[in-house]
Amino acid sequence: PLDSVGLTNVITGGTLALPQVRVADDGTIYACNLSSAPASNFKIYKWPSDSDYVTGPLVVYNSGPATSFQWRLGDYMDVRGSGIDTEIVVTGNGSGVNVTTNFVIFKPTDASATVFTNYSITIPGGAVNRCGGGVTFDGTNNAIYVKAAGANPVYRVTYNPATLTATIASTFNM
Repeated sequence: PLDSVGLTNVITGGTLALPQVRVADDGTIYACNLSSAPASNFKIYKWPSDSDYVTGPLVVYNSGPATSFQWRLGDYMDVRGSGIDTEIVVTGNGSGVNVTTNFVIFKPTDASATVFTNYSITIPGGAVNRCGGGVTFDGTNNAIYVKAAGANPVYRVTYNPATLTATIASTFNM
């Protein structure tokens, strides 16, 4: 349990503390909370390794109180790379007025990957909930797969990290 190593003092904020946990290529563990829109704090945590269960995590990204993204974030997450080349993609399960048309890429700003910045990218096509059922990177390409909620399609989305633009490259009906 979290409080067996005193982590409840570190892991705070958001609607759910740790719904997503992933491991980077170098064995570093990353986790995020669930942030409901708006004004719910979103955080990404980093543990030093997959074998250290005593040292508490670092907060490598913190949206700050009352300054969250304007949509739900943290339902789905994937990680790739290592060190300065680590990338984290996060989406939410939006509906109604909180339709999820964005995914967020987080990248470290320092070689030790202790501070991350975010890049929000909109998937074109209007107010359709394209990210409400899951996300994963497409290998080393600048592309992700997102699943729309329910029986809706899976989309392969290519993105340009320099211009923060995206294109739906393929649609797979399930």
